[in-house]
Amino acid sequence: MFVAASIVEYLKRNRPVIATAESCTAAKIITLLSEVDGGGACIESGDVVYSAEAKHRLFGHRITALKHKRYWRGCTILKAVHRGWAI
Repeated sequence: MFVAASIVEYLKRNRPVIATAESCTAAKIITLLSEVDGGGACIESGDVVYSAEAKHRLFGHRITALKHKRYWRGCTILKAVHRGWAI
């Protein structure tokens, strides 16, 4: 919980908000942040996205690469960084 509290404190001080797209963690990140006092004010959105079709529709990932497990998860992080910043 210390890490979640530290992230919420950072977000409250610096005023950005967080949005997540989780698969393996099934909304665990958003859950942990929302359990911290004031954490809800720092959350923009949280999505749990499993299917290749949903990942393609929401984030533009190539479906064929996702279905063949050739998609490097770092690509998602890099896309997020280019839209703003990512944790």
